[in-house]
Amino acid sequence: MIKHYPGYPVVIQYSADGAATPTLETARRRLAALQDPTRLRLAYAILRNPVATSELATQLGMSAPQVSRHLRRLREAQLVHTHRRGSVVYYQLDADAVERLGPDLLSVLYR
Repeated sequence: MIKHYPGYPVVIQYSADGAATPTLETARRRLAALQDPTRLRLAYAILRNPVATSELATQLGMSAPQVSRHLRRLREAQLVHTHRRGSVVYYQLDADAVERLGPDLLSVLYR
């Protein structure tokens, strides 16, 4: 859960259910990756189905290298899964990783 009240620092709370709790650095890296509006659009595009880089570039009106750079940041933050079919790599958002950052964030992406 992420809490923020004006005038106070942002607080991230994790459940103590025994699941592997990400480190503060992991949470910071994931939030930083999702801070960019383009990466949020990419996250939305790959939430439900795996999509190839070229398809994402067409959908978002970007070049394939631009999409690849943004996908690399999401991959480094461990927010995407990759699947290879031949020479084509498909990307899909790791909804569980996003939900661990906060269920509100995931519900926004599902809209």
